[in-house]
Amino acid sequence: MSKLSPSLKALISAPHALGRPLPAPPQLTRVFDTLRSRSRPHLEDGTIPSEPFLVLATATLVTVNSPESVQRLWKYAVEGRDVMGSARTAALMREAGLKCIALNGIPRTINALVALRSILPEEVIDLLSSIPTRKHTPENIQSISSRGREMWDIIYSPFHNKLLDKLSDAHPDLPIHILESHYGPLLSDPSVSSLSSSPTSSSVSTPPSPHTSAVPSTPSSSSSPPSSSPSILSMDQRGDHHSSLSPSAKQNDEPTNRQSSILSTGTIGRTLTSIMAMSCLRAQTGVEPQLISHVHGLQKAAKEEDSQLDEKIGKEGRSWLCGDDGTKWVLESVDEITLHVKRGGS
Repeated sequence: MSKLSPSLKALISAPHALGRPLPAPPQLTRVFDTLRSRSRPHLEDGTIPSEPFLVLATATLVTVNSPESVQRLWKYAVEGRDVMGSARTAALMREAGLKCIALNGIPRTINALVALRSILPEEVIDLLSSIPTRKHTPENIQSISSRGREMWDIIYSPFHNKLLDKLSDAHPDLPIHILESHYGPLLSDPSVSSLSSSPTSSSVSTPPSPHTSAVPSTPSSSSSPPSSSPSILSMDQRGDHHSSLSPSAKQNDEPTNRQSSILSTGTIGRTLTSIMAMSCLRAQTGVEPQLISHVHGLQKAAKEEDSQLDEKIGKEGRSWLCGDDGTKWVLESVDEITLHVKRGGS
């Protein structure tokens, strides 16, 4: 690789370009304490941070590009917890951070997740899955498209088709990219069963609208919420995590039965995905129409099944979270974290 000239390097690193991530401000954990206290007793009892708080805080810190603050959030969240609790927190945070790509783009997620990984103890790393769950194959491509379109329809109904037409008018590939690169493989949760079998789709295609001819059609059961996936906190019993895959397993992208008990990845559920999206958009600023859409998405989640989150905060807690009071708590929490980090704690 050729070397950059000193003048070019100086221009790239000019102070006005703000090329460096934001540092973690002092007393950030005090802000975390305050925000969590406002969600009691609906989401937690004060012992460990709730999953909704961890997701909104992670997404906000990724958006404002403060990897050091993401590290501090994990250390704060796992204080006094055992290795399993620490690993579960890391799994949740890295999944929320990954999904931020759909709202923020790739670079900030890279900054955050690399920083998070750098501080994890080896015993925590050993419990985290290293198996990708979003790889496209000929067998799962249709199911990925179907679940992405299903999620889109639920969030944007009754304007889901009209919005796709509007996006297609702006650029014919815009709705294709949004659905096929974001809603399908990233924002909707992959089924963990894809690790051991090739998913198939039984959905029946319906004729698309003229402006969205390449957009996957809504499955016949689109009025139903997306099927729930196994929890991000569930355990896979698969032997030694560090064992290499056999040639046949590599070819089929399936784990062997020698892989260790590891935390599966890729599933945080619809409710928390809406909280992630709201947090990113609120912290970005200037995207109120998109934020409103995802606020509606969160409130619609109250009528959907989300058993994995119900197990953590209860149905009453999720009902509060998806209502006006919970929605305000999410937005106000994002505002306070954003201001505190951007102002350097002042």
